[in-house]
Amino acid sequence: MDNSKRDIVVVGAGPAGAYCAFHLAKEGFRPVLLDHSHPREKPCGGGLSPFAQEVFPFLKEIPFAHGEADQIQIVYYKNKRIKVKVKNRYLFVSRLKLDQYILEMALAEGARLEKVKALGAKRHQKEWEIITNKGTLRAGVLIGADGVDSVIRKATVGPFQASDLGMCYGYLAKPLKDRNILLKFLPRRRGYIWIFPRGDRVCIGIATSLRRSADSKTELDKFLKPYYPKLEITSKWAAMIPTLRSRSFRTQVAGPDWMLIGDAAGHVDSVSGEGIPYALRSGELAADAISRNSPVLYDSLWREDYGKFLSRSARMKSLIFNEALCTPYFILAASIQGCLPT
Repeated sequence: MDNSKRDIVVVGAGPAGAYCAFHLAKEGFRPVLLDHSHPREKPCGGGLSPFAQEVFPFLKEIPFAHGEADQIQIVYYKNKRIKVKVKNRYLFVSRLKLDQYILEMALAEGARLEKVKALGAKRHQKEWEIITNKGTLRAGVLIGADGVDSVIRKATVGPFQASDLGMCYGYLAKPLKDRNILLKFLPRRRGYIWIFPRGDRVCIGIATSLRRSADSKTELDKFLKPYYPKLEITSKWAAMIPTLRSRSFRTQVAGPDWMLIGDAAGHVDSVSGEGIPYALRSGELAADAISRNSPVLYDSLWREDYGKFLSRSARMKSLIFNEALCTPYFILAASIQGCLPT
């Protein structure tokens, strides 16, 4: 790799980074995306809630096979079950296909992808020097969209604390006869088990706070065994996710020449785990701030747009994951707000 300067470098080509690059390119910029792995199948539910579809209508028209559901089976205290019919459909997608779709949107507008892995970043005079597995490059504006273990976050505001992280384990498996959504709440772990129909695969997982994740995979397997004894697993995965405390949203995620977006900023609903709409919106707002020649403005934009909601959700987490309130809250969220774990 040469050592030349790129004016805007976006580290990470998932939904946040790619959608940011898409909007930057539409405004006449020529951003460079750095990512050695995207598009790839990401370990998450792949859910697109009615809320996400309403805010980003292009998601309703995704041109690839996906799963759909408008009924949720909720498992709660002592494995009691209730079925809830929701007003609008949920879509469930392969993250490989979704990420490819959004990345192709960005490249079609003029963004460029370099297949390299960012290893770190540091200031070099008035610019950023990004160290990669194939050399170094410099940037005038640096955008971190590289997920929960973001090297750009580490170079700017520092890594997440353990109390702001969650752990997920799960499987992709062959489709089940029941093609609806299933959620089992785990108040003790402050998390849930999910089963989402993706079409040609079903996504199964368990999400918990990192500090309460011990033996969570065992709990998932114990739940699945009596109900799905013939489950045909095709792949397994594990990953950390951001689940920020309310006070952690106070951290500034932008400066005069840098920004953090999506999971790298911690912009995920701490209760439901929904992250895709916030990844997309954060990328859009970051591009808006750059187009107004003020990267630091992004920190105000996201707070005014959706920051209060994320902070309020984090404050309510301990109350919501109360045994008595957990199920009623999620029934309400599913039927009225249209927000489910993704």
